[in-house]
Amino acid sequence: MCDSSPRVFDSLFKCYAHLKKCRNATDTFCSMKQYGFVPTVESCNAFMSSLLSLDRIDIALAFYKEMLRSRISPNVYTFNMVGNSEMGSRLFEEMANNGLKADILTYNALILGLCKRREDKHFGQRT
Repeated sequence: MCDSSPRVFDSLFKCYAHLKKCRNATDTFCSMKQYGFVPTVESCNAFMSSLLSLDRIDIALAFYKEMLRSRISPNVYTFNMVGNSEMGSRLFEEMANNGLKADILTYNALILGLCKRREDKHFGQRT
């Protein structure tokens, strides 16, 4: 597999993400890093979207941090997913640092995330 091109790895990673085969996607991501390949932000977004749809917010946020450590530049879609989960107001600062502007979906994600947090506090839960 080490003779493969980055596109092959990226396609495999994205396919596993869309199929919600998270362990396979994670293994592929780690292999990519090992061989010096970097997945596209679109593939990373597909993985994060699958994690969030499976209610694995903790893993999605950890993966987001790994994206940043791996120097994968998030886009507005990435920030919208992260803002909807937990980041809240830090979202706008990070977007500005990456030269991105919030759109209507960003504001909706922020509002939804804040409402979830308030609801969780109201019911004595913490996410």
